[in-house]
Amino acid sequence: MANIKIPKTAQERQKEIEKLSILERFCLDAYIVSKLPTSKKVVIAYEQSRPSNSQANRQSIYTQARNWINADKCKFYIEERKNELFATDQNRHSTTQNEGNGAGTEQGNNTQETNRTKTETISELNKLADNTHDAKLKAEILLKISDLEGWKKEKEQTDDNTIRYYLPLRCNVCSLYKAAQEKKQQANS
Repeated sequence: MANIKIPKTAQERQKEIEKLSILERFCLDAYIVSKLPTSKKVVIAYEQSRPSNSQANRQSIYTQARNWINADKCKFYIEERKNELFATDQNRHSTTQNEGNGAGTEQGNNTQETNRTKTETISELNKLADNTHDAKLKAEILLKISDLEGWKKEKEQTDDNTIRYYLPLRCNVCSLYKAAQEKKQQANS
């Protein structure tokens, strides 16, 4: 049988997150906001989250760090914190309004997401591009922004669409013809 992962409910996700120690949570917060390369920051976060220094070689520590960061408890915590830290002001405002009204946040956010304008979407993508440190993700976001703003279409439209026909020169205008004629005249004279 294939190993199929079933999405966890909010309660199960919260239980997983509660398994993290305060030190691990602090290190994961630092991991999220750090501008270091991913391979370095995962090792640093892992090493700092452990009560004692490991005597293992660097490759073993890196493997242990990748396993730790890919564990459900860490993944869920990182997703939740990124949503908290990098959410746009508009989303934060609508979430607090929904909580105050006693309405579910999912219901409020769904209507807002479907009614976004092009400029709102572009501004949110710009904020995401500014906040992300992953080069691939940043490139994808910037491509989406350029697609939305229609930069490709503008470039195509600025190209001159006129068709140009180049007619051949008349013989009496051609410099090669003139040079040959002069040689003939000099030879005849």
